[in-house]
Amino acid sequence: MQSPANIFIVGGISGSGKGTVCDKLVERHGFVRPVSITTRKPREGERFAAHYYFVNDELFQWLADTEQLLEHTLVWSGHHYGSLRLSVEQSLEQGRSVLFEVNIHGIKQITAIFPQTKVIFLQAPSEAEQRLRLELRGTVGEEQDERVAGAAAELEKAEALGLKIVTNSDLSQTLEEIEGIFGISKSK
Repeated sequence: MQSPANIFIVGGISGSGKGTVCDKLVERHGFVRPVSITTRKPREGERFAAHYYFVNDELFQWLADTEQLLEHTLVWSGHHYGSLRLSVEQSLEQGRSVLFEVNIHGIKQITAIFPQTKVIFLQAPSEAEQRLRLELRGTVGEEQDERVAGAAAELEKAEALGLKIVTNSDLSQTLEEIEGIFGISKSK
């Protein structure tokens, strides 16, 4: 008998390791990870539909206006991000659990629609580690400074929402802690 599908969210400050943690959770549990839509340009190595759907502002706004996005937000440097509602609903109908990597705004939007969603919020172990992680993925200069400066406010919002905050200093320990919070056992 197949267990019911759930929605899980890994939120967190920029540079907290959300992407790495989500990749490992997908590998270990077979979650569906929706491909997000964004108005930013692709980074080196990113491919359309594999990493993101890269769209222009007009198409993104149309999707938002016609309620085809489950969640959407404007983030760093004026770029929009969102998740297609239909792909998430189809996954849930097929009995497949969905894992999101979103910010506080996305968390609020998704949990308003799906209140049973299980959520954790990641933080880096230190500002120095956060900066290093951002630099390693090519986020430097003013954009890096903006993301680091915004971390405290994001953590305050997460605490105000009552989210469980996990410090991501050791990947294995972080995964075990998240699996415990989500109520899922290590399967792979």
